[in-house]
Amino acid sequence: MTLPSIFFHYDMPRQAGLLMFGGLLLLVQGCSPKEVDTAAIGFKSSITIVRETKPEFPAQALASYRELQQRCMEGRAGLAKAQGWTYEPATDAITDAGILALNTQKTEEYFDGAKYAIITTGTQFDSENFGVTQELNCKLLSMPFKSVEIRNGDCHSMNVEYDLSKSTGRRSELKGLCDKHKAPAIDQDGPTVTVAGTGQQCKWNKPDNGNPLHVATCTLLPEPVHAGTGRELLAIRKMTDYLRTSNQPMPGTTSMTIQAGLTIDQATHIDVGGAIPAAKFEFPADSATFGLEKIN
Repeated sequence: MTLPSIFFHYDMPRQAGLLMFGGLLLLVQGCSPKEVDTAAIGFKSSITIVRETKPEFPAQALASYRELQQRCMEGRAGLAKAQGWTYEPATDAITDAGILALNTQKTEEYFDGAKYAIITTGTQFDSENFGVTQELNCKLLSMPFKSVEIRNGDCHSMNVEYDLSKSTGRRSELKGLCDKHKAPAIDQDGPTVTVAGTGQQCKWNKPDNGNPLHVATCTLLPEPVHAGTGRELLAIRKMTDYLRTSNQPMPGTTSMTIQAGLTIDQATHIDVGGAIPAAKFEFPADSATFGLEKIN
């Protein structure tokens, strides 16, 4: 018995909203935005945005994972009895806090002139070692992940992919391959809100009532795009209402709903105009021993 994570993640730039639960695979992607000239938009101030991704409906998430584990434990107990080995369900116990820590994400974005860096760290449910056989177990465990992307203008990029389970990774650096970044055209036609704990305000994008997969985003005021990098200044993002109202249990379950797998991505720290350490735009110190692929 091997089941994947039930959580959506905004793991930019690698993920766009992937829900996998049992045999259900749902890919949610918005339409590509129109492109506009970067130089015509916004300001070039240094900006730091730190966001955390958490379950939007924690009670439903807890209930779903509890049901998932209970089914595993019942199946494993039956298999242990049939095959003559011992299984103690108590060894797989987990607290509510432990369940909510299975799938986490922290996204740090740094903007300074033409320089941009994004550092993504977090945990994801370890489905590969979850199952009813004697070799596996019904523990709800997680695996850490981390990635770094750095852009120094249009012609210089640096990337780090970590394999934290093996304390290894790989680095790559591309110079001279110029790709002019085009800023997205963002229609800030929704309500203005204060981003809790940051002292900043953002404005929701215009709802697309005709698109059931519309993802709501709240971008910073007074400008939604950083002019120096041409990138969106995202403060809050949540999934489409079409999914957020999907609270009916999936067939054959009592607590596993799509709602249980939805997350909200929200800024916990925003700094406009503050100094950003130069190291944020360099290969991280913890990747110094990784192999480096250079393309000039």
